[in-house]
Amino acid sequence: MLTILFTQQLPKRQALLAVFLSSSIWGLLWIPLRWLDDLGYHDLWSTFAFMIIPILPLLIFAWPRMMRDIRHMPVYLLAGGLIGAGFGLYCTGLVIGSVTKTTLLFYLTPVWGSVLGMIFLGEKATISRWLANVLGLSGCVLILGINTGNIVLQGADALGFLAGFAWAFGGVVIRRFPDADFVTLVLWQYILGAIMTLGALAMIGTPPPTLAQTMDGLGIAIVTAIIFLPTMMLIFRISQYTSPGLVALLMMSEVVFAVFSAMLLLNETLTPLQWIGAACILSTGIFVALSAEAKD
Repeated sequence: MLTILFTQQLPKRQALLAVFLSSSIWGLLWIPLRWLDDLGYHDLWSTFAFMIIPILPLLIFAWPRMMRDIRHMPVYLLAGGLIGAGFGLYCTGLVIGSVTKTTLLFYLTPVWGSVLGMIFLGEKATISRWLANVLGLSGCVLILGINTGNIVLQGADALGFLAGFAWAFGGVVIRRFPDADFVTLVLWQYILGAIMTLGALAMIGTPPPTLAQTMDGLGIAIVTAIIFLPTMMLIFRISQYTSPGLVALLMMSEVVFAVFSAMLLLNETLTPLQWIGAACILSTGIFVALSAEAKD
């Protein structure tokens, strides 16, 4: 069954459900990252650990595949660089900027994915797609508590905007070249994302964890990488045959599960508007699944 998920093209609704569930797991990423921060992996060092650990096993597995498909190397570098940059910029924005505004600006990704899909992939501007964009973004605004009092943007908040655009563009490249090896795409995303994260760490100036702190958190970092790597691979694979705008819309499930898990584990409470926002995002997934675009 797991082999089918990665090697065969799933029926459209099953593929969209897989994106929704994979992104929901990403909503729990804050838990091990917080553990690592408490152990001394401050700021982006936990993200760097998450990015660098899968590289060696991926490299061993993907090297023969990459050599057989060397003609797609520019695609690997472009798509991997864009999505790696998106991930790195997003994490950097969370560290040095506003968490809520960085998250909201990143989740303009469905809009950019839809626009870029029309420009580069010849997709149609359907009413249902734009209604889903409005519903999803409205839910994101509500669940993050954005209002007129905190809507003022600062320079660091632009990182979320750039991250979303880079991720959307990377998704378009993946969709444009469906024959490229998705495992190699994931490998280069991790390689280039780790390099960019390390560059951000150098600019921020946060010292690395000590050897003792590194060893204390190594097990958590490895388990985290093992859990999240298959979800990354699955989303990359499905992005090869699914509209980047639809994929980005369903990735909003990450926000809902991040908020709900924080509510359960940190005893945080949700306001009525946040509950409405969560319902809007979940309804977006249902709306997309029932739309004409989800038909095979």
